[in-house]
Amino acid sequence: MQKVLKILDKIAPQVNARFIYSRISKPKQHKLREGEERSINEAQEHSITFKGFTLKKYTWGQHDDPIALLVHGWEGRAGNFGAMIPILMDKGYHVIAYDGPSHGKSSRKRTNMFEYAEFISSMIKAHNPQIIISHSFGTVSTQLGLLKNPQFTLE
Repeated sequence: MQKVLKILDKIAPQVNARFIYSRISKPKQHKLREGEERSINEAQEHSITFKGFTLKKYTWGQHDDPIALLVHGWEGRAGNFGAMIPILMDKGYHVIAYDGPSHGKSSRKRTNMFEYAEFISSMIKAHNPQIIISHSFGTVSTQLGLLKNPQFTLE
């Protein structure tokens, strides 16, 4: 596939760019490991809507505790933080994580990094977390979300 993309890039770069964009705008689903699945099963699960998506929201801990917002990477899901959730709860945090647009158990359709960053921005505004822990591409989305919320400060 890589050779085909290199050739296509030389003879039809716009076609190649559209093809690559089409592939990355449909995140692949990856199976959760046993511990990650267990964490999801222990969460309170809710559904929210965002730009035509039905997204899965997971919460752990006491609702009146300070909030820890977890942001997964591209092709990730909330359960990827399974090992961290008990640690955060032991430290007195109410943990919130989502399966982002077209990720995990959320509804599936095309999405992109800008839409994911917009979602994270809205969750920063909605939850006003005391800490944010992100992974991989989720860190890029979190940084963009923080830029769109200049009034927000982490302690």
